[in-house]
Amino acid sequence: RNYEGAHASYSRAIELNPFNAVYFSNRAAANAHLERHRDAITDCDRAIALDPSFAKAFARKGSAHEELREFDSAVAAFTKATECDPENVRYREMLAHALSLQSPNASSEGDADVRVGGAGMGANPFANFDRGSMMSGLANNPMFVNAFQNIGGAPAGNASNPIADMSREAVSSLTS
Repeated sequence: RNYEGAHASYSRAIELNPFNAVYFSNRAAANAHLERHRDAITDCDRAIALDPSFAKAFARKGSAHEELREFDSAVAAFTKATECDPENVRYREMLAHALSLQSPNASSEGDADVRVGGAGMGANPFANFDRGSMMSGLANNPMFVNAFQNIGGAPAGNASNPIADMSREAVSSLTS
């Protein structure tokens, strides 16, 4: 995929319409693939400022923080993603993964190679972990328990995102 080209295209789109949260979020994805994680976080923050219920922007922000090994910030972002879209299993998995890295029971040796937002996107984030010890550690992590007790109910704002709906075709053409 041409992430430099996608970055340039979204930058041009943002110049034309700086009020489109999807453009910022998608440029954040291009930045993440280019390993520009600080820029990805900045773009996610801009997307969130425009659409505070945009779960995908929170998830991308969490992935960028995780890549930078800023696990507290990753947990906070993934928690917001799950609050905005409580039905999204992937966001809950990403939150659980970040919490496991934050947990004192996480293995620092195995953590170095874990990537949520990069080439492994869509893969099982728990593949490199011993599920029994990881889940035991999570069950004893108060942040994990609190985060999952607070997930549920209706997402903040509208369930649909008209910006995303309107730009789906343009986004698809740039990422194909």
